Amino acid sequence: MGELAKLSLELVEGAARPLPEEGYFIKVRGHVLALLEALDRLDARHIEADALEGVIIKAEVARDVLLPIMAECRAHADALELLVDDALWPLPKYNEMLWQI
Repeated sequence: MGELAKLSLELVEGAARPLPEEGYFIKVRGHVLALLEALDRLDARHIEADALEGVIIKAEVARDVLLPIMAECRAHADALELLVDDALWPLPKYNEMLWQI
């Protein structure tokens, strides 16, 4: 965790009364941490899948193992897209990719 995040968390946790930005910070932090954890699991499982022999077994692992983790990553990324201001989000949002001509 970065120093700014640690300091922010200490300020939020040490406050006598909830700060206005506390809920927002906790939501964003939760999705970021969950996304990073899911990405680490996805990378690890992808390496394991690449080591397997046979197209059928690789396809089954992709369906049964990788796809659910990818859906979890997607859920957290989608939530972050809604929480983070457009000016601060460096990538095109899903909605923009679908409907932009």
